[in-house]
Amino acid sequence: VGRVVAIMDSNVFDNSDADGDDVVAFNEYDNDVLGLNIVKWLVGEEEDEIKFRGTAIEYFERIGARGWNVSVDEVISGPSSELQGRMVNVYLASVDPNQYPPGYMDPNIEPGDEVEVYGLYQGEDNVALFGSEDYYIKRIETSPKTIYVDDDFVDDPPNHKWDTIQEGINDANDGDTVVVYDGIYKEDVKLNKSINLTGRGYPTIDGGIQIEAINCNVEGFNIVNAWYGISYNGWGGHEYPNITIQNNIISNCSYYGMRIDWCNGSVIQNNKVFECGCGVWVGYGSDNLVKNNTVLNCTEGILLWEPRPNNVLRDNKMNNNEYNFGIEKAYFPWDWFIQDIDTSNKVNGKPIYY
Repeated sequence: VGRVVAIMDSNVFDNSDADGDDVVAFNEYDNDVLGLNIVKWLVGEEEDEIKFRGTAIEYFERIGARGWNVSVDEVISGPSSELQGRMVNVYLASVDPNQYPPGYMDPNIEPGDEVEVYGLYQGEDNVALFGSEDYYIKRIETSPKTIYVDDDFVDDPPNHKWDTIQEGINDANDGDTVVVYDGIYKEDVKLNKSINLTGRGYPTIDGGIQIEAINCNVEGFNIVNAWYGISYNGWGGHEYPNITIQNNIISNCSYYGMRIDWCNGSVIQNNKVFECGCGVWVGYGSDNLVKNNTVLNCTEGILLWEPRPNNVLRDNKMNNNEYNFGIEKAYFPWDWFIQDIDTSNKVNGKPIYY
């Protein structure tokens, strides 16, 4: 005895009404391959379990189904001759969960992730995740990878090569490294992954870097013509983000070369900042290390704004700024003025105090 098929709403298969008579006949489902294969599964056709690994390409939602387009890299078991190297739809459908239990779809999958899939192969490059709670699509935890960016590249996703920095970051997972080669990149970058963003040969970013993640390292860039060269704001989120900003050259930024707010325990070192509104701004933070930076020809050099205690300043050089150094307080307690600033810091070649 086959399965009983009851279609309560023809729209579940994306209005596959070929002849326009407001009735979706079975032979019209071929206008929506996914819908056809759901029906084939319900009536017991084309059943063949498959397990494979691949790369998640794009998430989709359709009427009656949702899932991922996955590029098949390695078939572990099942119809390997048919799917190896192909793109398939891996999906859950809107069927009765009591009669056809849904499998598991990992909510943490992002485009570019390596995934493992176990489900029901239905032909037409479709794999269903319903009919057994054992079926799944899940992200594979992988060791950190290196992603490469060059403005002369042609995008090559399988080999993690891109021609813009943002595409490289989007391809990354936490713990990865994005290496950017020399060139000019006209973009404002959002660093929203816990990664190492590293420049080789001081590539130029004509724009800024906004850090939106924790455990980040930004190193080796020439940043120009931004409102904020490199910025982080931990208000309402992570105030101990473990950020390192080092070995960058930042110039011609309208407001700030580097600005970090509500940020504790991070490192700003070995940077050169010139011709910006404010060279280095540390606001509302504590336990940050600001070391061996050179700030010159800015309106303000290094500014601690409403700082919490115990920021450490060492070996910084502030030259020819309109205001070389300052600690400003408006509202918070006076004991927040307790900072660790010694005479290794120089203003126009002289100790910061003497």
